[in-house]
Amino acid sequence: MRGFDRLVSGNAFLLLLAATELGGTAAGAQTGLSRGASLPSGEQLFQEHCATCHGGDGKGNGPMAQVLKTPPADLT
Repeated sequence: MRGFDRLVSGNAFLLLLAATELGGTAAGAQTGLSRGASLPSGEQLFQEHCATCHGGDGKGNGPMAQVLKTPPADLT
């Protein structure tokens, strides 16, 4: 289980780093991205980083949910 904890911690660090690199603003203003570049949608980010535990529908029934010590929250 320790490896999984590192994976989760590593992903949280990468998300924090990405937010910092993008300017850390809530609206995404002044991101330093070139004109025409787009940020991933919230749905894309959720599917990539959250759905594994919370499930594609956010109900806490993702494929990794059964191996977690604390069940993932139902986000609906």
